[in-house]
Amino acid sequence: MMRTPKMNRKIEQMFSRIARRYDRLNRLLSFGRDRRWRASAVEAMDGRPVKRVLDLCCGTGDFGIEFLKRQGRGRVTFADFSARMLTLARGKLAKRPEWAARSRLVAADALHLPFPDQSFDAVVCGFGVRNISREAETLIEIKRVLKSGGRCVILEFFQPSTWFSRVFYRSAGVTFIPLAGLLVSGNLGAYYYLIRSILGHMRLDEFMFLMETIGFRRVEGRQIARGITGLVCGRAP
Repeated sequence: MMRTPKMNRKIEQMFSRIARRYDRLNRLLSFGRDRRWRASAVEAMDGRPVKRVLDLCCGTGDFGIEFLKRQGRGRVTFADFSARMLTLARGKLAKRPEWAARSRLVAADALHLPFPDQSFDAVVCGFGVRNISREAETLIEIKRVLKSGGRCVILEFFQPSTWFSRVFYRSAGVTFIPLAGLLVSGNLGAYYYLIRSILGHMRLDEFMFLMETIGFRRVEGRQIARGITGLVCGRAP
């Protein structure tokens, strides 16, 4: 049953407005590398069999679908606060019945996940935690729904910390990304928000420290694409 999310309504509406062109913009703004980034994140699960995965802040479902492609077994729960994003994810899954049979979609608030404790072997989140006002509480919820030893994999835009990423976001990023967003989606404000949220986000090392403070073990992180994005992995205690 679909549940009504409690998260920030304004941000939900913003993402719902750009949902139809969300994938096209991701390809454009990442110069076609976002698929490779998600593949790297799925590989970070060590290739071990995973029975139950939560794709949190799933958007149109690309992260969870990457898992379904690479692992012939296991089930994915796609969760997002935008009903329109979930509708698009459902459409993708419907094209491959074998994927749809291993999936379910749930409208969910990342701060109040509608799942019992220790429900999942892994939680993946691509470019979502930055949009949640209380990241620590979100990580606590992720830890709660993970089984002991379960893997948390976060792919995210962190505050630029390399010279290349700083130059990119503070020069080309503040012009190219909003302009591309306007031309493709017709929504300039959404992509100014994107840049502001990245420049105002914590650094990769700060996020890793936060995960360790909350209780995740074996936290590891690495920069991707010369610091434009980052990948962080940790295990539930």
